[in-house]
Amino acid sequence: MDNKTKGALLIIGAAFFWGISGTVAKMIFNTDIDPIEVSNMRISLAAVICIIYLAMGKSSLLQVSSTGLKRIAILGISMALMQGSYYYAIARLNVSLAIFIQYLSPVIITAYCTVVLKEKMTMSRGAALVFAMIGSYFIIFGGGDLGVELNIDGVAAGLISALCSAFYIIYGQKCTGQYNPWTVLTFGMATGAFIYMFICPPWILWAGRTSAELLFVGYLAVFGTVVPFTLYLNGFRYLAPAAVNIIGMSETVIASISAYVILGELLSAKQIIGAVLIVLAVITIQSFDYIMELIRGK
Repeated sequence: MDNKTKGALLIIGAAFFWGISGTVAKMIFNTDIDPIEVSNMRISLAAVICIIYLAMGKSSLLQVSSTGLKRIAILGISMALMQGSYYYAIARLNVSLAIFIQYLSPVIITAYCTVVLKEKMTMSRGAALVFAMIGSYFIIFGGGDLGVELNIDGVAAGLISALCSAFYIIYGQKCTGQYNPWTVLTFGMATGAFIYMFICPPWILWAGRTSAELLFVGYLAVFGTVVPFTLYLNGFRYLAPAAVNIIGMSETVIASISAYVILGELLSAKQIIGAVLIVLAVITIQSFDYIMELIRGK
């Protein structure tokens, strides 16, 4: 298996777990628990799980220089800002619009790679970007009207979330090139948990939780955080940032399918078209250039 295919499978695997966890999170929110609290508990528990796992058998991965800690901490801060601004955008706008604004990150990454890194804008990357953006729009807004009044602070929060998401992918690839993905994941989560601790201290956050809430949060910490982030960070090693983000947008397809299977949420014709476009985007960015080389006889 070549590195490009391996990277794509890792990112799709991460998108699968995130898509399922999105449906699980929606089940939690139906119990009126605060989304910020869920995010706080998820990151905090994930950080503890990662630290215990490494301490039990891979303690060498916890040994990082002060310079390395600073670099990984920056990644953790970007993750905390990404989630915080995203949930604020949801509160001020609505879920669909907040998700769509955050999914502007592929445009930001593509612009960065083209202008700053001087990467060539290939036909496959451009076509995949267009397919992914249109497909995401159809999936998110294809089920009904927007039904929300725009406000400056909500849109600004969504754009901050998109910028942080783009930064996480670009800078995360740099970190995983220097450190083991488990090291990056553990210290990144620990940094995020430390920041959230000032928003809501642990002794208040975890007090009075029902067994059902703890079970849901435990699932999100393991299968919605540790597992997908491990796959995602490993995928960074094999793909360019733009490809990582476009392939990662398959999460919207998986989330829609899981919502249909688990919650009985039906997909409209537009949403099905959107899902097809995103799948087409993944296939395009993986295969188009290779097919063109075969046609040209290279």
